[in-house]
Parts: sequence; C-alpha cells; structure tokens
Amino acid sequence: MFARWTNDKYYRGFVTKATFTTVSIRYDDGSSRDLKKHDSGAVILDKLPCFSDVKRGDRVIAHWPGKTRYYLGEVTSKTYYSTESKECYKKDDRLFDVTYDDGDKGEANFYQIRLWIA
Repeated sequence: MFARWTNDKYYRGFVTKATFTTVSIRYDDGSSRDLKKHDSGAVILDKLPCFSDVKRGDRVIAHWPGKTRYYLGEVTSKTYYSTESKECYKKDDRLFDVTYDDGDKGEANFYQIRLWIA
C-alpha cells in the first residue's frame, strides 16, 4: 500500500497496527507514522487498476521520474499503443498523462499509477 507522509507525498509501506481510530504505518525506508482512520486519502491500497478503469479526470497518485515518492494529480489523457492485446495489466503500451497538483505535467506507465479515492 501507499501512505501519505508529513510532506503530503505518498510512499510505499505496510500496516503494522490498527486501532479504532488510527492505522500505524511502517514505510519501506524504516520510518513510521500513525494516520487517522477517518482520513480516507491517507492510505491507498497498492492495487493495479485495470487500464479501462482509469478515466480522464480521475484523481490518482503517480510516480515522478527519479523519485521514490508518488504525487497527487489528475489523469489528463491515456494512450493505448497496441491494438492486438486488450489485457488489463500490460506495462509497455499503456501510458497516462498526469497533471500533478503542483502544476507539473508528466507521463506514468501502467505500473506507476494508482487510483486515489477519497
């Protein structure tokens, strides 16, 4: 799963403990943080969406090249290069154009994007 850090960026991690009000996260770099359960955008399951499930205008977290964190943004377009395969999970020919919340624009391949559901 991905969890929001104090800088509002998302990093990979896993749940180590859950209470009625909080979820304890240990990030891949070894750091830890407790997040409020009522904050629906704090934790995002690491589940690949089917390419057809991601639409223009969807809120996502997407990888920024050269970084280990994921940023919030919006899908502005998606490209499917192959006409031979309609497989749900195929990395090389499915790309998303993303406009990040800070205004930067980038491209993310299929494995670098997750739907953000608040």
